[in-house]
Order: sequence, then C-alpha cells, then structure tokens
Amino acid sequence: MAVMTANSTTANHNVNINSTVTVTATPEVSKLNLIANIISACVNAASSTATPCTTLFGAAVPPPATNVTSFNSSMPAPTDTLQALYYMFTNPTSSTSASSLTTTNINTLFGLAGGVGAPYIPSLSPAPTDWTLSIAYSSTSTCECGLSLSRLVPKTH
Repeated sequence: MAVMTANSTTANHNVNINSTVTVTATPEVSKLNLIANIISACVNAASSTATPCTTLFGAAVPPPATNVTSFNSSMPAPTDTLQALYYMFTNPTSSTSASSLTTTNINTLFGLAGGVGAPYIPSLSPAPTDWTLSIAYSSTSTCECGLSLSRLVPKTH
C-alpha cells in the first residue's frame, strides 16, 4: 500500500454522470510519505523485535477505551505494521487517555521517519500534530452539485 500511495500525488477518476466534468483528488502527500517512512523503518528491519519495530509498536497506541464503541473495549498493543497503522488512523493524536492529548507518541513515531535517507519524499517536517490526512478536491469544470433552489420552489403568480 505505501509504495502505491506514497508515489501517487493525484487521483483523477472520470466516473461521473457528466463526462465533461473532471474531478482531481490530491492527498496530503508530505504527510502520507511521512507515514510511509515511519512504517518502512519497521518493514526494512531484520525482524519484528528490532528496535524500529518495537518503537513503532510501543508508540502506535490503540484508542483510549472510553473512545472505543466496538464490542471489544480494550485493544492489545500492535504486533505488526498493519495494526500499528490502524491505531495511528483510529487514534490520530496517539493519545493514551481521552483526557490526555500529549505529543510524546507522535514525536516518537516521527523519529522513525529517517530524515535525509527516508525512501519517500517529500516528507513532512516538523512533526505533525496528528495523523489525519487531508484530500483536496478540484475540478477543471463548472460543477452543479444538486438542484438550484429556484427549481424546487414553485413560482407564485
């Protein structure tokens, strides 16, 4: 996943009812690359017990139990990169409790990114405040998203 998405800067899909409308979705590339660099530190390690992996698994914490609404209110520590990514995205501030919004875990994860030798560039610097990704949408066409109000309100004579 990281290789495909980290090298993509835009996604252009022409799956509209009106074929003359083109919408381009551009993800926050530098943050996406940063996340790919963090994960690559563990992926490129010799084993899951290597320092980059244990650091990743220790800092990518599950959402606080008070924020979990699923059948399992306590979640185990991650043991692989997929679970670590899941925790980063479901607990984007890497908080250890609902009332504590510290940046310690985010800074620890940021430290795994590799700096100058990081495989995915450009990468975000300094450390972000959370792991949410923004997507900017743009169009080269004039889009009419819905009906105008004048079409819905009957005219009075």
